[in-house]
Order: sequence, then C-alpha cells, then structure tokens
Amino acid sequence: MKAYIKYHKNKYHKMTTQDIVKLLYQNHFGPGHFIKDIDTVKNYYDHESNIINVNTNNNLYEHIGNNFVRVNLYPYNNYFNKEYLINAFYESSLFDFNNCMLKERFKNNLLEIDNDGFLNNYNYDNVHHSLVFNNEYNPHYRVVNTKFLNIEMKTFQLQNYIDSFNEFTIFALEGKCASGKTTISNNLKNITIIDVDEFFLNNDLKTKDRLNEIGGNIDYDLYEQCLQKIKPNSTITYTIFDCSTQSYSTKTIDIKEKVLLVGVYSYHQKVRKYIDKLCYLIVNESEQLNRLKQRKMFDRFINEWVPLENKYYNSFDFIGETNILI
Repeated sequence: MKAYIKYHKNKYHKMTTQDIVKLLYQNHFGPGHFIKDIDTVKNYYDHESNIINVNTNNNLYEHIGNNFVRVNLYPYNNYFNKEYLINAFYESSLFDFNNCMLKERFKNNLLEIDNDGFLNNYNYDNVHHSLVFNNEYNPHYRVVNTKFLNIEMKTFQLQNYIDSFNEFTIFALEGKCASGKTTISNNLKNITIIDVDEFFLNNDLKTKDRLNEIGGNIDYDLYEQCLQKIKPNSTITYTIFDCSTQSYSTKTIDIKEKVLLVGVYSYHQKVRKYIDKLCYLIVNESEQLNRLKQRKMFDRFINEWVPLENKYYNSFDFIGETNILI
C-alpha cells in the first residue's frame, strides 16, 4: 500500500492526511460505503456528471491498490458508456463491508502514515477529500474493481498518456508476464514499438552468476546498443535474438516522435538513462495465473521465468516510481 500512496502523492502534491485516509479506506472497502440501490447510484451519477464542466484529470483511471481503481468521470463520459461504469460501480460494492479482518488491517495501516493532526479525532469511518484537495484537483470519480477494466480502457489510458507529450519521448511499458503488454501496445497508434523480448540472453551466456543478477536473463548490452541508435524521425537497424532458434539477426525500423519499449526488463537499471517515462501495467496474481495456464510451456513460466521476474520487480518500487499505472 505504501507504493500506491507514494504514487498518488507524486501526482497530488497537496494531499493531506485526510486524503491518504480516504485512499486507504477505498483500498480496503472499495465503494461499499456509498451504495444503497442501483437507482440511487444512477441518479447520483447523472447529477455529478452534469456539474463537471472541465477536465481536471487527464487519466481515465487511477489504481489505488487491492484490485480497485478510481475511474475519472470526465474522460470516461466522453469516450465510454456510462451504464457500464454504473453497473461496475454497483457490482464492485457487493462484498462483506463489515469484515472484521479488513477493518483491523485498515486500522493497522493507518499507523504507518504521516499524521498532520487529522487522525487525532478520526473514528475509522469513511471520509470526504480534504477542502485543499477538492479545491486544487476537483475530483469526480467512481471506485470499481480492476476486473472491469477492459482492453479498450487500458489502451485509452496508455494512448492518452503518450499523446499528452508534444516532444520526442521514449517510454518503457513494464508489467509482469501475461499482464497484457503486447495486446495493449498492438492497439496503439502513431508510435514506434520495440519488443524487449528480442533481447533475451543467449543460452550460452546463461551462467549461474549471470542469472543471479537482477534482470540478468536479458542481454542488456544488446538492448543498450539498440537504444543508443534511437534518434527522432530516423531509421535504425539493430541486432535481435530469437530464443526459439538461438540465433541472431538484424531488424530495421522507422523511429517516430514517440517510442515505446515493451516488455519485462524494459526499464532495466542498465538502460534507464535512455528512457524518459515509465509506464507500469497492473495484473493481479490470480488473473496472471489463469492467463499463463492458456500458454505453452506453463511449467517454465511458473518454475523459471516468473521467479526471475518477481526478483526483478521486487528490486525497485515500480508502482511508487512509475509515471502512470495502466
């Protein structure tokens, strides 16, 4: 949870303790405190949508952890069906709101946050955003379970973020295997895609010492050689490696104004100096496992590749340090 608090504080510098408490509350209990019935949900949604006259948040949604996101109403209403979000909001509330373990965990997490005095009289109920936060950021959103984030919404989130930059920019799209990186990146427009899977390590180089390195199973030297060639509006040729044939070849691509490096290890510490922005794609463990079961070489994923990935992702605060969560 600390990583999600850090992510939000990096975005909203004027967050108070009250706003962090609200974030924690929603992380634990989702939208359950708000729901009466579906008609009330619809009426309040329509009322709030009518009073939003300016886009104060360009992100379609924001992860808050524990499989919940805040979907921002202004961008959502302009591009997606409101009935879908209303139903997602309602269904996301249908859980044991009075769960004693959740309440105890929530109270314990409160002990780990900074207190500007708000917690002195706090009674563990849901709270509104602080006046400072409301005045500065004008929040209008609905909290829903991440299972309601479809490919269209995730693609929009990333495309919208990429398009917000007017200058030449290199992005890295990180995320655990089976999180949907390839599917989403294939849906993007007006961007050069470089697949980091093309730089995995030759079997001859996979020594015990090398694989003990964080991210050592990628050929970061080969990867860096490619990155060094990237220049805006140019054509580059670089060397890639095919794991299935254990052979090298060359590839030529055109470099556009935006470049997306896609794959686990795309933000490897050896090459971070070449990358402008980090994007991180969230996937929960059960969803990841279900997707991996549909792939060939499931055993290798579970016994070999996933442990190496987890070692890599545990070495750096990807959630707290990322520029945008997808």
